[in-house]
Amino acid sequence: MAINGVHDSLRHGLVSSTSASSVQPGSTHALQARLEQWGETQEKLKLGMQRGAFGLGLPLRVMMEKKIVMEDSHFPFLTASQLPIGGSTNIAYEILSGTDEMIDAQDFMGGGGNGPAAGLDIHAAMERKHRM
Repeated sequence: MAINGVHDSLRHGLVSSTSASSVQPGSTHALQARLEQWGETQEKLKLGMQRGAFGLGLPLRVMMEKKIVMEDSHFPFLTASQLPIGGSTNIAYEILSGTDEMIDAQDFMGGGGNGPAAGLDIHAAMERKHRM
């Protein structure tokens, strides 16, 4: 018998490869599920603390601002590989969520590891957006 997904070899003997592969593929460890929801949990905690300190208005405003900047992309035609190192297609959302100072692999590797964009033309992107 397994307790918390760990086989007790002293009580039940060694596990053969056929019985080890009988673990259900959809089952995940509790820690893995918690780590996958880490960002959402931190966001709910932050909004709850803001509500306790400043009332209901501040969390509502933060959620509204995030929704607005997610819907309206200022540079819709730019991809991650066309931006300079550390660039983002939605820097306003990164600022509101607090991830603007974090560096991930996608920040310096770009979309396909092509590096920084050569000749980023913001004016051409805006002309394409507004069909000028």
